[in-house]
Amino acid sequence: MSSLAATTTTATTTPTSLKDRLLKIGLEAIARILEDFLARVTKSRMSPVQMLEEIVRLEEIDQSRRSLESRLRRARIGRFKPMADFDWNWPKKIERDLIERALTLDFIREGRNLALIGTNGLGKTMIARNIAHQAALAGFSVVCTTAAELIEDLRACSPETLRRRVARYARPQLLVVDEVGYLSYDSHAADLLYKIVDRRYERPEDKDVPGRSLLITTNLAFSRLEHRIPQRHLDRHPSRQAHPPRRRHPDRRRELPQARESEGSRSAPEEEVKRPAHQERLYIEAVLATYSSLPGTPARPSRQDRQLARDLCRRALPLRTVHTALFLAAARRTLRSGPPLPPVRTLHYFLPAIEEVLELPPDPAYVEYLAEKLRPHVAEKERLLAAPSDLI
Repeated sequence: MSSLAATTTTATTTPTSLKDRLLKIGLEAIARILEDFLARVTKSRMSPVQMLEEIVRLEEIDQSRRSLESRLRRARIGRFKPMADFDWNWPKKIERDLIERALTLDFIREGRNLALIGTNGLGKTMIARNIAHQAALAGFSVVCTTAAELIEDLRACSPETLRRRVARYARPQLLVVDEVGYLSYDSHAADLLYKIVDRRYERPEDKDVPGRSLLITTNLAFSRLEHRIPQRHLDRHPSRQAHPPRRRHPDRRRELPQARESEGSRSAPEEEVKRPAHQERLYIEAVLATYSSLPGTPARPSRQDRQLARDLCRRALPLRTVHTALFLAAARRTLRSGPPLPPVRTLHYFLPAIEEVLELPPDPAYVEYLAEKLRPHVAEKERLLAAPSDLI
């Protein structure tokens, strides 16, 4: 009798041990509400089939919730304003029907790509993050990053680590790369970007599997990206058209921006503008003073910097244009999220930004806003330069 009693006691399952066993086999939803669920089953007098159906329903809801949380966590979308707050009247020109169509995510289902092109401050990042959020809610795998963060993540990797990270960016059904073309890319950085795009371009063999779409935001038209990405990477595109050779700086082989000519004088041969010596000297000093005051730039401009400032002056580039470009590029470097970028070594770094301002002049109010945001950083640099050398 005592042996039988012991056996019966051992076979009795307590709610605590049942909860542990449910968690072990992955039924987390039922494990969390086990006592309430058992009470409801008893009160409702559910049949075994009804009880199993309720278990399946609760687990499916819980798994969908956990899957969504996981997708949003991996997407790294960050904080953003909803499209309901987007001011459609702020951009002077915007194809609203295309944006709203993109929010339906048809381009992802069809495996197509999307590029949002426009000047600074018009809401490209906001639109891109809303599309990414909608995609994650719809069940697509998503990863959001900026071009600078992506390159920084891939730059200093061993071959094996690089292979894994490239696969991580190639895997999601939607990859959002923000701020493409905001900074110049050397050949190594362009190689990394091309590697990601090339891997994502490999379509899955199963036609029922959605393609892998790429969404980029940029402030440049595609014809201007050649100033950010080395030409040999753009030439890999089979439909790329040839462009006539452009004037380049003899020392650095970087394109030197030209002042925009009037419609009637475009065929005339280019000539350097001869200014009085004192005006040229004032122009050069103004450019170098702004350059050296910005965060992340050398305190003392080099001889090559002075020569470039002289070349900009002789090509009749307005001083205001150069100052605007310097503030834009410095603000992108300083106010960006993620790890800090390496210091700027030369004024040539800002040539793409000068070309951008010539092509698409930003709103003066936006430039003033960036200048205001940069003021604390400029003041901090001045404070460090003014401090005794043993305190720096």
